[in-house]
Amino acid sequence: MTDIMRAIFLTVIAQFFCITLLASETAPSDMSKKDRNSSSSKAPIPAGKIEIVSAPTLEVKVQTAPASDEELERTFGSKKPWTGFESRSYLVALWGTILSVAALGLYYSQLTEMRKATQAAVAATQAATASLDQARTTAAAELRAWVGLDSIKIVQLEANQPLHVFTTIKNVGNSPAMNLEIKTRIMILEPHATCDPKTELESAPARMHGALFPNIERYGNLVFPGVLHPLVASEIKSGIRPLYAVGEFTYDSFGARRTTRFFMKYHPGDADFVAETTFNDAD
Repeated sequence: MTDIMRAIFLTVIAQFFCITLLASETAPSDMSKKDRNSSSSKAPIPAGKIEIVSAPTLEVKVQTAPASDEELERTFGSKKPWTGFESRSYLVALWGTILSVAALGLYYSQLTEMRKATQAAVAATQAATASLDQARTTAAAELRAWVGLDSIKIVQLEANQPLHVFTTIKNVGNSPAMNLEIKTRIMILEPHATCDPKTELESAPARMHGALFPNIERYGNLVFPGVLHPLVASEIKSGIRPLYAVGEFTYDSFGARRTTRFFMKYHPGDADFVAETTFNDAD
């Protein structure tokens, strides 16, 4: 039996008790008359009449009349004693009040428990939603496509010859990269100069390559326009004149447009390109 059912049960019992007790009592007006008559026998005779029964012997009978409210008030003062009905009515009202307060307490206790249960259910729902979102994010990260630069190297760096840089990109994810777009560019700068990769990339041409499936490589050949002057070729090989390669791959995966960027500088001592500290990221 729940708290609410217990409260309803107590309330019904209290009401039934009150009705039964009140119904078993004598009406207030009858009880008042009875109490008045009983009290008048002990009080001084306020009023009466004398009746002669026989002669020559004089026999006197005294008949008392019921005392009025004014006479009772003069006799007992303003504080009249409670009748039995009034006492029981007071007790009934008192117990009814106590039981009603107890029922309200049970109602409040049940409401508090319901609120706690509701808050716990809301917290559990929020935790489940957060866990589901985390699971979706993890699943998307594990199953999505990941396209990046696999290798980049110089295949021709000679005087009076075009500069050729060979690139390899690869999808290392678990799903196809759709609508692949590639933008790459190589830059030969003045001695000891630097460049802004974002600005250089904005002017690079874009090439569409369709879909790139998992574990599939795609090759590219970056050619610097014209031929290298012997001095320029010599300065690149010695590290005086910087050579940079910048690129960006964009593709669709799991309903979102993804981007991978790279920014590399040629290091003659290693005969290889090394990633710069900025503009090398993926999402």
